[in-house]
Amino acid sequence: LWNLASLFSNLCLFVLMPFAFFFLESEGFAGLKKGIRARILETLVMLVLLALLILGIVWVASALVDKDAASMESLYDLWEFYLPYLYSCISLMGCLLLLLCTPVGLSRMFTVMGQLLVKPTILEDLDEQIYIITLEEEALQRR
Repeated sequence: LWNLASLFSNLCLFVLMPFAFFFLESEGFAGLKKGIRARILETLVMLVLLALLILGIVWVASALVDKDAASMESLYDLWEFYLPYLYSCISLMGCLLLLLCTPVGLSRMFTVMGQLLVKPTILEDLDEQIYIITLEEEALQRR
C-alpha cells in the first residue's frame, strides 16, 4: 500500500501537476488548428523538453560532484542513483523556493488585507478629524 501511495504521489508531483500547468498555459503551435489536440501536443512537447533539461542539469551536477570519468560519460545508474538524486534535487529546490517565497507572500498578504480592512473608529486621531473639518468649513466659507 505504501509503494502505491508513493507511486501515485510521484506521478501527481512529476507528471500531472506539470501537465496541468503547461496545459493551462498552452495555446497550440502556430500553424495548427486551435483546439484541445493542439494544446495537448504543445503540452507534451514542453514536458519532454523540461524532462530533458532537468535530467541534463542533474547529470552535469552529478558529474561535477563525483569527478569520476564513468559518471561523466554514461547514465548507467538511472534507477539506482540518478532518479533518487533527481528526486532529492527537486525536493531541495522546492524547499528553497518555499523558504524564499513564504515570507514575501505573507508580507504581501498582510499588506493587501491591511488596505482592504476598515480601520476601527477607536483608533482614529480625533485632532486630525477636527483639523480636516475646520479646513473644509473654512473652504466653504471662502466660497
